[in-house]
Amino acid sequence: MKNYLNLLTVFFFQNNPDLWSEFESQIGVVNDEFINKLSEKTTDAIQNFFVNNADPYAYGYDIDDENYGDRFTEVDKAVHQALSEKPSIRNAFPIENFSQIFGFLQSGMDSMIDAANDGLNSVQPLGGFSSDSYFLTFNYTETLEKKYGIESQKIFHIHGAGDKIWGNLADNISDATDINIDIDYTNYEYETGIDGEWDEVTGEYYQYPSNLADFEVSVTYDDGEIQKETNEIALKIEQMNSKMIKEHQLLQLECFINQIPVVEDIIVLGVSIGEVDVPYFELLNERYPDARWFVSYYSKKDLVFDNIKKLSFRDKVKLEEFGKLFN
Repeated sequence: MKNYLNLLTVFFFQNNPDLWSEFESQIGVVNDEFINKLSEKTTDAIQNFFVNNADPYAYGYDIDDENYGDRFTEVDKAVHQALSEKPSIRNAFPIENFSQIFGFLQSGMDSMIDAANDGLNSVQPLGGFSSDSYFLTFNYTETLEKKYGIESQKIFHIHGAGDKIWGNLADNISDATDINIDIDYTNYEYETGIDGEWDEVTGEYYQYPSNLADFEVSVTYDDGEIQKETNEIALKIEQMNSKMIKEHQLLQLECFINQIPVVEDIIVLGVSIGEVDVPYFELLNERYPDARWFVSYYSKKDLVFDNIKKLSFRDKVKLEEFGKLFN
């Protein structure tokens, strides 16, 4: 579990735990620096592997060995050794963990909500609401029902009650197409011609072993091989991120507000109005253009001060300290 948390913090939250407070705007946004570092680390590992295994005759026999000069066997040993050590581009990335991330987040969300609902008995209501109020809640808990006695038909859980709805805007979700693995094979060429080479020790020519081509394959990566593996990594990231897209419930919200013909005040309590939720507020403003808007904040550093700038009707919004707006 800790490994998944660390991976998420690095992968989506720029290795900054504080950015978890901006969960929905960060989830699905790939940290390019992290991808680049993994690509560089993988490139270095492969380059070092190649340099350390570039000699096809590294496992040659001693001059007094009866097998001395058996170049085919020497190369064959080098091939097997190289294949046993050859780094996997795919395995250099936490590709298997990618498929588990969504389930990890969903499980954590469920546990958090269950804990919040279980703790409602110790929660004291902060105030009350007028009897003609209706509620659009971004909270997954049953606080309104259990602590304020609000009838369920007057509440719309925009993020779901049973099935939890969370995520980022599809346009914000990024991919990982820039996975660059570039290996330098300069000055490493393996002779495969029919002409022999003079052996100073034996005083005779020997032909290049026929398995030198196999050796070259064992210690190098061709462009197609690299492309195949990097494409697989990018696909895994894309599949993971496709689950991070938030499906807006605009039609459901319209059905809910159809029962409310007139609205005088729209009061937003404890909601930061993140970009992913802006469409809901725009719909409310479109349906109730004459309503007055009040938005709460806890401190002057709250994200809501910047987030309301994304609203087309921001000039209508009045910001109020939470304690003054709800008591």
